[in-house]
Amino acid sequence: LYTKESQMADVEKKFLANGDKISSENESGTRDWRSSSKRQIFASFVANLTVLASGMGLGYPATTLSLLTDPASIVALTDDQGSWVASINTIFSPIGGLIASYTLDKFGRKKTLIAINILSIISWAIVAFSSRTDVNMMYMEIIGARIIIGVVAGLSSSPSSVYSAEIAKPRLRGRLTVFTSISIATGALIIYTLGYFINNDFRMVSGIAGMISVVALFALYFVPESPRWLVMKNRDSQAEKSLKRLNGKEINCKEELQQLTQQIHGNHATGGRSLSRWEMLQRPEFYKPLVIMMCFFTFQQFSGTFVLVVYAVKFCVSAGVTLDPFLFTVLLGITRVMGTIMIGFLLDTLGRRLPAMIGGFCMGISLFGVVLCMWNPGPVATWIAAFLIIFFVFTSTISFLVIPFAMIAEIYPQRMRGFASGITVSFAYILCFVVIKMYPTLVSLIGSDYVCLVYGTVAFMGVIFVYNFLPETNKKTLQEIEDLFTKK
Repeated sequence: LYTKESQMADVEKKFLANGDKISSENESGTRDWRSSSKRQIFASFVANLTVLASGMGLGYPATTLSLLTDPASIVALTDDQGSWVASINTIFSPIGGLIASYTLDKFGRKKTLIAINILSIISWAIVAFSSRTDVNMMYMEIIGARIIIGVVAGLSSSPSSVYSAEIAKPRLRGRLTVFTSISIATGALIIYTLGYFINNDFRMVSGIAGMISVVALFALYFVPESPRWLVMKNRDSQAEKSLKRLNGKEINCKEELQQLTQQIHGNHATGGRSLSRWEMLQRPEFYKPLVIMMCFFTFQQFSGTFVLVVYAVKFCVSAGVTLDPFLFTVLLGITRVMGTIMIGFLLDTLGRRLPAMIGGFCMGISLFGVVLCMWNPGPVATWIAAFLIIFFVFTSTISFLVIPFAMIAEIYPQRMRGFASGITVSFAYILCFVVIKMYPTLVSLIGSDYVCLVYGTVAFMGVIFVYNFLPETNKKTLQEIEDLFTKK
């Protein structure tokens, strides 16, 4: 009996010891995951500080255009000149996207981000020190600065999101890729806030914006290059160092490095032969997502999402909102930031398709409601219109405004990700210029109410498109997403 009890005790001790070992390993794995997650979040956050300039540039006309065109000013611009200040940046944003399609793959993600910050600083400095006595000189200086910030917007729309997608684990990717949209929304909010408190000096606003870009430039010193890009360039030793900085020095990154090498260079479909860019263009994993994303961006632009960013003050006044338009613009900026932060979590729980469909449907309802308020003016209708505009901003942020930019970072194959995302962003900003430049003309031709009807109808059409064609990428690895298009 004593012997049996002793044996049972020994077994129990071994069982408990093994259990403690397993528990210790699980706790260690959890700690490692948390440590690497913090590092990846920090790297993505720093990379996306660069994108603040894009948001600030996009929102700049909303709060400064009325000051620039004020007839009482010593150097006042005409309304036509003001419309060019508001829209000319979007003409050159496609050029920035095309440049990014080259620099991302040629020079890397980090160097592209560095170049963007330098251009941003130059642009803000030109406006900050623009002429105070010669209106024509001031106009040309501002136009030149807006052209540069337009190139910056096109350049910055894909590098940071591509970088975030490439450094992130699958369950973190949705939150990190949306950092780009958070930065754009935050940049616009910063400008709205500065315009509200410094509403009589657009040069000071530009100077503060330039200092923010200086901080973003120096912050990039603390983040590594994308390991995926380094592997693509056969710089495996640097890629391993980058992985260690992103995951922690105590973690063995050899296995992950081998997997990256196999995914990027192990092209079984072509027997290991490298494909030319023209051959890649003809492959389904490239042209299928390209068509889908171009269609998605078309619905984004023609549903009025960017119009309300650039013409926030004028749009609110035309809708009959009687609140201080500059204060209301700040509220819209806050709403946009809150919505962007929320969608960062929704993308990892609900995926991409469901928020896009729900948000797009609510966008259409909001715009149709604003039209009814325009047709039935009154004190109550004014407050309802204000609520519906805020609701439109919120629902567009959690759907058509943010999700397309988040998806371009993950939906394209590694070998063409920089090129494809640059092409897509260029296309989006061409449409953006058309929509923003056409808005004042459309309002004068058919009225604000019918413009809202057009935007609302496009939003409903976008929901139908998402339901039928947009793939779900949530919780899939980048390789699994690429395989979605090769199997069909």
